[in-house]
Formats: sequence, C-alpha cells, structure tokens
Amino acid sequence: QEERQTEGGERERDSMTRRVTIDRDYSRGMQVRWQTSMPSELTGIVPQEVFDHTIDNLNKLFALAESYSCFTCLEGVAGVMSCFSIYLCIPSQYDYYKKKIQGFIAIENTTVYASHGVEFLDPFRNGLINIVVLIHP
Repeated sequence: QEERQTEGGERERDSMTRRVTIDRDYSRGMQVRWQTSMPSELTGIVPQEVFDHTIDNLNKLFALAESYSCFTCLEGVAGVMSCFSIYLCIPSQYDYYKKKIQGFIAIENTTVYASHGVEFLDPFRNGLINIVVLIHP
C-alpha cells in the first residue's frame, strides 16, 4: 500500500497500519494520567516492562508539568504584569515540560519502538484525549 505522512510528520500506511488508543485515567481526577494497562493489541509485540516504563515516565512528566509551586505562582503574576509578553522570552513551566514530553516520545519511538514496528503519536495532537499508537506491518 501507499505510505503517507500524517499532520504531525508520522508515517502511516493506509489500511495496513493498525491504530490502538491508550485512554486517560480519570480515577485521580482531571490531572493528565494515562491508563497503565497495556492494550491487548500490543501483547506479544512490545514487552510489558517496556510499555510500563514509557507510560510511567509520561505520567511523571505530566505530573511535573501540572504541578504548582511558588515558582509557578510567580510565573503567573509575572505573566499578568507583563501582559503575557514574558512568555515571548521565557517558556512557561507547562511549555517546558510539553517539549520534554514530545522529546521523550520521539526518543522512545526511535530507540525502543521502531524495532517492534510500533509508533506512539504525540498526545497533544488530539487535545490529550488519548495516546494513539500505530502498529506498522
């Protein structure tokens, strides 16, 4: 089949690529967390400990991105006082961790999942509703 690029630059083969989703875990409220149970479609393709490592690290990075501290309060005050122009010079804590999350996914795809024919897509593409995992033939 024909191979094409998706919006985020990921490769996808029409009708041959399977899509699996990892849904949000709302058991602890609205904080961004992903379900830690491995989808049955990935069983036998990706080792359980590799999947657990990825999801655990994503959950930790999202927890750091959404954490509150004196620094984040000061950051908010500085943003309001500068009419948010401070964010043109300095990324917010959330933006900083967003780039770390995207980098982590890219590294995991390259170093771990490519050899298994699996690719995690950026969850920011769909508003953090779920993580789409592509299984390439």
